[in-house]
Amino acid sequence: MKTKTFTVKTDGFAGKLYEPDDEPQYAVLMVFGGATGMKMGALFAPRFVQNGIAALVISLFGMEGLPENVDRLEADMIEKAVLYLKDFRRIPHLSIYGQSMGSIFALCTAIQTKAFEKVIIVSPSHVPFEATAKDRKTMLGHSCVMWKGKELSYVSPDFSKYKAGRYYRTDSTDYPVTGMRLAYQEAYQDKQKEETAILPLEETGADILMIAGEMDESWPSAYSVKKLEERLKKAQYPKQYRTILFPKGSHLCGMKPDEEDNRLLYRLIPLIGIMYRTFSKYRKENLSYMEQADCEIIQWIKE
Repeated sequence: MKTKTFTVKTDGFAGKLYEPDDEPQYAVLMVFGGATGMKMGALFAPRFVQNGIAALVISLFGMEGLPENVDRLEADMIEKAVLYLKDFRRIPHLSIYGQSMGSIFALCTAIQTKAFEKVIIVSPSHVPFEATAKDRKTMLGHSCVMWKGKELSYVSPDFSKYKAGRYYRTDSTDYPVTGMRLAYQEAYQDKQKEETAILPLEETGADILMIAGEMDESWPSAYSVKKLEERLKKAQYPKQYRTILFPKGSHLCGMKPDEEDNRLLYRLIPLIGIMYRTFSKYRKENLSYMEQADCEIIQWIKE
C-alpha cells in the first residue's frame, strides 16, 4: 500500500491518499465528521485498498490551514481533490463516501461537481445545520457549509439547550438518545426551514447507497435516509439507489476497520459503548451490521 499526504498550503486541501501498489481503476473520496476525520479515515481506507480501490481521506477542519470549528466550511475545497483523482491521476471510476457530518459535504460535492459514479452516505444528515463556535454550543447564525462563497440553507438545532453527549430518556424513542439528537429532532419541527435545506441528491447523477441505524443515538439518521429516499422517489430518479436500515443499528454502522491491522481497536470495542449506547447494548448485531455494510459498500463501488 502506498500513501501520499496533501496540505492546504501545497495542494489546496488537506488529506491523505491510500492506494494499492498497482495502478487503481477505482477511487473513493472519504469525508468524515468531527475533527478526527483523518484518524477515522486511517482505520477504514486500508479496507478499500485491499479491494483494489484507492481511498483519499479529506479533512474539513482542525488541521493547519483549515478552520478550527464547524463554521462556513468551504466544501468546494474538496473539488480540488476530485480534480486530482480525475484529471491528474485519471482514475476512471470515482465514488464518494460520506459518514455522519461528512455526509453533508460529500453530498454537496457530488451535487455540485457531478463527478461521481457512486455516492455512499452512512449515518447521514439530509440537511446542513447552523454553524457553532469552538465551544460547540454558541450558535453563529450561519450555515456550517459553503460552496464557492455561498452559504447553503440550514436547520437550526439549539445545541445550547442540551448537553450534546449526555443521554436522555424521551417519549419519542424507546431507547436513550443524546442531547445532540434531541436538538436535531426539535430543529426538524420547523418544516419550512427543513424543506428548504434538504440537499437535492437527485442532482448528483450517481448511483446512491444510503445506510443508517434505526436506533442511531447521535442524530436521527434513519429519518434523514427516509426523507432523502422520498425525494428520489418524487423525482422519479433514473439511476439506481438503495437504502439499508439496520433495525438495532447505532450511529456506527458503516465500513469496518481491518481486523488484522486494528487488533487493539477490536479489543476496545466494548468500551465504545460508553459513548454509543445502542452499539454497546446490541454489540453482536452492530458488529454484524458493519460486516454487511462493508461488503455492500465495496460491491456498490465496483459493480
